[in-house]
Amino acid sequence: MKKQFTQKFKVLFLFTTLMLISLTSCTPTPSIITDNKSIELKFGETFNIIATKHSADDFNIKWESQSPDIATVDENGVVTGIKQGTTSIEVFLSNNDTSLPEPKLKDSNILVTATVLDNPELTAKLEAERIEKEQAEVQRLEQEKIAKEQAEAQRLEQERIAKEQAEAQRLEQERIAKENANAQRVAQEKAAAVKASKPAPQKPSVSAPSNNTTTSGYVANLSTKKFHRSSCHEINKMNESNKGFYSSDQYQTIINKGFVGCKKCSP
Repeated sequence: MKKQFTQKFKVLFLFTTLMLISLTSCTPTPSIITDNKSIELKFGETFNIIATKHSADDFNIKWESQSPDIATVDENGVVTGIKQGTTSIEVFLSNNDTSLPEPKLKDSNILVTATVLDNPELTAKLEAERIEKEQAEVQRLEQEKIAKEQAEAQRLEQERIAKEQAEAQRLEQERIAKENANAQRVAQEKAAAVKASKPAPQKPSVSAPSNNTTTSGYVANLSTKKFHRSSCHEINKMNESNKGFYSSDQYQTIINKGFVGCKKCSP
């Protein structure tokens, strides 16, 4: 009985093992295929590589260029030629779970050879564009230089005019000041000349009376402005330089000159 049970157990174990092996071999492996193993394109042109994944719902298709300076590729598999040469575009599956240390599915990658050819038409176009840009830049710089030169010339001209106007104004002010000073000097000289040309006041030229006329006429004191009869004793007290002699008929002339008669002799 025990031997029979053991045989049944062995048969069941063998059957289970075979079933597991069968199930494992039937599970599809995630994979990826492309429509192209190699592509050719001219630089400046684009080529879209079509890739299809199988049994890889949990994976995304990723693209990567091994030489981006020759050709680049975007997230949709669009390859752009950058310059003449050959490189490889790697297509692989990446796990959606980016937290995994290796999201890239091992052995899922495919290399697509990309050859970038010369593009004479585009080369000529780019060269023409380059020349046009250079010419435009040269023209812009030349215009800037001319504008700066004109602005500088205008500034210098304005400074020159301002300096000339300031100098002319200064010279005009100096001229006016000199003319005014000269006119004032001339006026002062003329006034001095006029003043100098006026005769100095002179003492009355009245001759002294003779000895036989001492009792007639008048003697004026030019210092005290008093006049006396020629017989008045006060005359002897006067300095000769202060004496002015008038005849008896010049009484009114003496009065008009402001002389006052002596109270002692009452002329």
